Amino acid sequence: MDVFTLLLGVIIIVCSAGLILSLRIRSKQKGEIDTGVDAKVKTNPILLNPILLSYVLVTAVVVAAVWIFKLYYKVPF
Repeated sequence: MDVFTLLLGVIIIVCSAGLILSLRIRSKQKGEIDTGVDAKVKTNPILLNPILLSYVLVTAVVVAAVWIFKLYYKVPF
């Protein structure tokens, strides 16, 4: 089995599981549940920002993927 096929399969499984779980959680919610910003986030808005954390996580995954690709295929970059 090719590495890219395996990676594509894992991505499809994770995205499907996320979609299913999101739809289940949304179906249990009743009305609007926006309660404002949590006090912990107000005290430290940069470290607890989910968008910033996702940028850091995606960057780390891309760097790791390039590094693994470099080791696996032994390319000279």
